[in-house]
Amino acid sequence: MVKRRVTSFLVPCKVEDFNDGDTFPETPKFSGELPESFGKVNSLALFKASNNHFISEFPQWIGKITSLEYLELSNNQFTGSIPQSIGEPTSLTYLSISNNKLVGNVPLSLSSCTRLSVIRLRGNGFNRTIPEGLFGLRSKEIDVSHNGLLGSVPAGSEKLIVLNLRNSALYGSVPADIYDSGNLEVLQLDGNSLKGSIPDEIRNCTSLYLLRMLVSYVFVRIVSVLVEAKQAQNPETGV
Repeated sequence: MVKRRVTSFLVPCKVEDFNDGDTFPETPKFSGELPESFGKVNSLALFKASNNHFISEFPQWIGKITSLEYLELSNNQFTGSIPQSIGEPTSLTYLSISNNKLVGNVPLSLSSCTRLSVIRLRGNGFNRTIPEGLFGLRSKEIDVSHNGLLGSVPAGSEKLIVLNLRNSALYGSVPADIYDSGNLEVLQLDGNSLKGSIPDEIRNCTSLYLLRMLVSYVFVRIVSVLVEAKQAQNPETGV
């Protein structure tokens, strides 16, 4: 069995002041910048610093932690763009940097992280196209909603369980293979400029329970197809 070395640090950040007498706050909030020395820890697998007040450009040294498997930096105030080096930790399985102030591209290098199961980038200011390779991963959840993403929706993955593209600037039609998945449970496409017909493949989405689209008559068509699919599964009960 391989033993992992646990390394401890004194992080030069400050905890926000509080005035609760002798009681500690339920959730301390760290602020300042994440120390660059973290990038020298070649054994770090899990890095979680969400729900704090970190205010700086996105740490450029993150990609140096090649052992990283889990990265959670959501709900801070990181700015700037994500470096292409974010794709260097190829063992990365979980990435969440939602609700920051990031802009620019969703790095193409993430397509190299073939183990990525969860990708959460919602609530930033990404304003380029979605990399083609991102949907080609075996991810189960992709959430890039509430950004300014442009262009068309890339071809989908049959492994997807959750796909959230709400409130961006996507246009064109949705690839048929996104609808052709028995694993898909959540599909949110509203708040874009998408158009086109809904293919019959959506009857294969037998696990789908949350669907958001803007045009009501399209929704009625989808519901009728899904009901037909459910009835085909249970011909005796019809439910």
